[in-house]
Amino acid sequence: MSTLESRGNLLYLFYDNPPYGFTTDTLQQETCIGTRTVFNHGTYPTEHPGGVARLHNVTQMDGNYVVFAPGAPNNILSQTELEQRLVEGYDEPQDFMDSEKVWLDGSIAEEAEKYAHYTLNEREWKKSQREREMKASRFHLIFNFQRLIRCLSEAREARLNEAGDGDVLCRARKMKTEHLLSDVQRLMQEG
Repeated sequence: MSTLESRGNLLYLFYDNPPYGFTTDTLQQETCIGTRTVFNHGTYPTEHPGGVARLHNVTQMDGNYVVFAPGAPNNILSQTELEQRLVEGYDEPQDFMDSEKVWLDGSIAEEAEKYAHYTLNEREWKKSQREREMKASRFHLIFNFQRLIRCLSEAREARLNEAGDGDVLCRARKMKTEHLLSDVQRLMQEG
């Protein structure tokens, strides 16, 4: 992590964890952009030990998901389309990467063989939804446009008036810290 707590991404200080019960409807008319991880079914690593469709890291814009899928005809998907892509990834036959992983780690051979030709049904997929959502809840961040705009405006004003620090990222860190402290205080009052 850098000294500015950017975690390798200079925009990290402009992201917040969504509040409990958050949906994109919470912001009503405002566009909501965030990053999140969407997991495949829990038995995917057993069916595809060398597979790459265990999860998708996506950029979410309101109800659409932008996925990294080189060569795919469509990289902007609805939630239904994204889930369908995950199920299709699960249902694909095992390939060379799966066989190689089983060969390298013989202890998984029996389980991998058991799931080698398994196909998920709709009931199993829906039944796994809560588990997948819980697993992904730590990997969901919402971009805070208001913090970005405020930091840029304040830094610009400081620079124009030659008064104080014009560092946008230091301002963002301070605002994010204040936001987190107010959340903690609110939770302590509620609990």
